[in-house]
Amino acid sequence: MTAVKLPAIPAWYQHCPGYIHDLYPICANTQNGLGASRRHLMEELHQQQRQGKANMHAAQLQLIASSGGADSGVSGYDSGPTLLQLGMQPNPLCEQLPVFDLSLYLNASADQAAQADVQRVCAALASCLQRCSALVVRDPRVDTRDNDTFLSLLERYFNQPLADKMRDVRADVAYQVGATPEGVEKPRCLRDASIVAHAEGLAAGDRPCLPTEADPKWRFFWRVGSRPVSTQYPELNTAPVVPAAFPEWRQVMDSWGGKLLSTVATVAEMAARGFGLDPAAFTSRMHNAPHLLAPTGADLDKHGQLGTVIAGFHTDLNFLTIHGRSRYPGLHIWLADGRRIPVRIPEGCLLLQAGKQMEWLTGGAVKAGYHEVLCTQETLAAADKARAEGRPVWRVSSTVFSQIASDEVLVPLGRFADSPGVAAAYPPTPAGQQVAAELQMINLMATGRGAVRVVNVLCTAMASDTAAAAVDTTLNPRVASLKPSKTMALTDLATRLKEEGQDIIGLAAGEPDFDTPAPIIEAGVEALRLGYTRYTPNTGTSALRKAICAKLSSENGVKYDPDQVVVSNGAKQCIWQALLAVCSPDDEVIIPAPFWVSYPEMARLAGASPVIVSSSPEEGFKLTPEALQAALTPRSRLLILCTPSNPTGAVYTREELEALAQVVAGHPRLLVLSDEIYEYIVYSPAKHYSFATLPGMYDRTLTVNGFSKAYAMTGWRLGYLAAPRHFAKAAAVIQSQSTSGASSIAQHAAVTALGMGPQGGPLVQEMIRAFEERRDYVTQRLQQMPGVRLAAPQGAFYVMPEVSAFVGPGVEAKGWGPVPDVDALCRYLVEVGNVALVPGDAFGAPTCIRISYAASLDTLAKALDRVAAALASDNFAGI
Repeated sequence: MTAVKLPAIPAWYQHCPGYIHDLYPICANTQNGLGASRRHLMEELHQQQRQGKANMHAAQLQLIASSGGADSGVSGYDSGPTLLQLGMQPNPLCEQLPVFDLSLYLNASADQAAQADVQRVCAALASCLQRCSALVVRDPRVDTRDNDTFLSLLERYFNQPLADKMRDVRADVAYQVGATPEGVEKPRCLRDASIVAHAEGLAAGDRPCLPTEADPKWRFFWRVGSRPVSTQYPELNTAPVVPAAFPEWRQVMDSWGGKLLSTVATVAEMAARGFGLDPAAFTSRMHNAPHLLAPTGADLDKHGQLGTVIAGFHTDLNFLTIHGRSRYPGLHIWLADGRRIPVRIPEGCLLLQAGKQMEWLTGGAVKAGYHEVLCTQETLAAADKARAEGRPVWRVSSTVFSQIASDEVLVPLGRFADSPGVAAAYPPTPAGQQVAAELQMINLMATGRGAVRVVNVLCTAMASDTAAAAVDTTLNPRVASLKPSKTMALTDLATRLKEEGQDIIGLAAGEPDFDTPAPIIEAGVEALRLGYTRYTPNTGTSALRKAICAKLSSENGVKYDPDQVVVSNGAKQCIWQALLAVCSPDDEVIIPAPFWVSYPEMARLAGASPVIVSSSPEEGFKLTPEALQAALTPRSRLLILCTPSNPTGAVYTREELEALAQVVAGHPRLLVLSDEIYEYIVYSPAKHYSFATLPGMYDRTLTVNGFSKAYAMTGWRLGYLAAPRHFAKAAAVIQSQSTSGASSIAQHAAVTALGMGPQGGPLVQEMIRAFEERRDYVTQRLQQMPGVRLAAPQGAFYVMPEVSAFVGPGVEAKGWGPVPDVDALCRYLVEVGNVALVPGDAFGAPTCIRISYAASLDTLAKALDRVAAALASDNFAGI
């Protein structure tokens, strides 16, 4: 054999055992020699692994072979099979598609050797795209548990009654948001003779099963990422539809869709480098594009016959399509050479396939990949398994369509534009125009019969309900998209079960269990006796607003005049009015997760878009300056910050707040809503600091507080907003046209409350000491439970333990059933353990539960005994 120049030997190789050195390839500089050597080496490596000798991380055991050395560019990327490089792994389920491990690209250093490795794997990735129109990747940022959560949610969604799903149909915007009913989308092979000709030209064993009618699948389109401020194609960039029955919908969809889109962006950069283009050649054209998380749902109880074509032979219209693992096999793809292969994605991996926009930008060098979905024997076996487990029998795909921005022009890039005939085959075309033409071809554009058919289906589904047929029950879309509060839902469930005679302990509601202190009660009675029963001024009585200003000055160190204070019917009203006052349609509201359940819904009701920024238990469930900076866009208008936090009890230090304030100061449009309703309930050594006291933040901060939590006055319904004068005035105008002034009796009593002493005085401090004692007890008990992770909160009266050990695919509560997520876990705990808690997904924490310890120690002890018994290992399988 003729030896070739090998890539630089990486540092990890120097420390490998001798048998790994023996496997390092010395190959011939011919395609056959390289292929034979690679096959031999893979066999040797697999044998060593089976014998237990090769125990290093898979990414460190990649065979390195190169047909052109470190300097090989794109000129040879179509010369034959993709050779395994550092950062690639063999795919035991589909040998034509090696696994590209994105870790090498994501973690590569800037030194020359590392970048040489990166360039080789990028060239290999580009080669695989051209040769196969598809890729399999492993992304360390993507957790398969998120895919399982997503699939479980969509199975439940598609399993709803027809009428419920039809409410989410938006035919008027080409079905580009919301639901598309089965029988609407027609595979392109039914309407495009060239696709039929292509299919008939394939080898007999590689031909598709051409359908004769529209696809028997539903679809849901969920927009991922930001929308353009303006566009010539508004129907392709419309606001999302949120199904009313699924409070966790937006969090799950944004989380999973965002992670898949991050993978696409990385692959797009790598492909651009592999093709010899600028790394941002593709991604720069994807900003504000109509990226769609686009799961399909096929009812296998209805369409589960062997050979049923669920999705007919077609290519996708977009840039790159990415798939997570479905629970139901049946997807088949075609390689560029015409071979048809069943898709089997290894655990923890993702499949990408080129779409028409990728073909356009590469001048046809990468062809849009054909695929179809069939009901196979494996599909039916998976359906039988779902029935046995009591799950809905819907084949759900886990798919994101990444796209080029609608107003960008599709044109072959770089050297691809120089190929003969390319300009005629791929003329400059706005992406929105290309998408609209493709949607028209598959019957999704809202013109004529497509839209009429949906109306007819809806009318047929509703025909039995004569009242509904006679009355237009349409709701404002903002209202229809609101999620019901899971806190209230769990509280209502616990109340109902109690009324049915069950011994339910409710630890769901955020309400102190103490009575309102006696001086406040007496002041309320006095107000009645003195005749304080008439309307008050819209923004509150002068006496109360002056008392609030005095309190803010002496305790918080921030000065307001009475006309900067608006007293309302609870802090919730204050927050809502503040959002309505400062947010315009399409503004973004930054909400750190975990969050109070009402923040995102209030933002949506105000016409804004909530942007959820996640945090972890390791970060103390606190927003970091880096995460805030990464979330900001020109549309960012408001940051909502709650400290002490509901639901986690986290308390920000002054240094942490100052770091956030520095980020805020760099964005002129950005305001801060500081929710300080729990300010008195703080446990030493933590301290509360008002955001408005930070340098430069007074004019940007709208402070919300109230009397419900610290003074145990939840039923009195009284809160207040203190803000710069123009914002306070706007909130006051809103209140004047809605509720007008708050209760006169409550306001009179609140003046007494504020006069009880600093930090609420001795009576309030007595309650806080009781809360701290309960906090210590609950934290200790939960930390003793195997599988439960918790750090002691510093304020409020909640704990948010991490319980991922008790949820997920394969986890089952004995005698109760599968526990795929925290929502199911909380149902299990209330039905079996007789304890009502709140699932963390309602707060943007899908692996946690929230427990309120606003209950007596005896009640908490009894509740935690039940929780410990319900979570005992002998009650769970699969963990």
